[in-house]
Amino acid sequence: MEYSSYGEALDDYVSGASESDLRQLADEIREFLVLNESDQLLKESAVTLGLAVLPPRGVRLRQWLTDMRGIALQGTAPRSGSGSGVQATRVGFGPS
Repeated sequence: MEYSSYGEALDDYVSGASESDLRQLADEIREFLVLNESDQLLKESAVTLGLAVLPPRGVRLRQWLTDMRGIALQGTAPRSGSGSGVQATRVGFGPS
């Protein structure tokens, strides 16, 4: 599926994912960041594992992954209303 922005794609994922999937995603991102202490090692590991989508221009991979982790965790918060409840600030996600 194609999206007009990173934020749109993430909103779609978060709105359809279970709370346990979102927690697992957040845990795996945290572990990945901890295991790859330097930005160079993080980039090499991401490429080795087949990262197919890169952060927007000017955004470091570490910050982008940290932002995604935060949005995933926010998606595990109780949702009110009929929307997905995803209203995280998208630092590094470009225009939405």
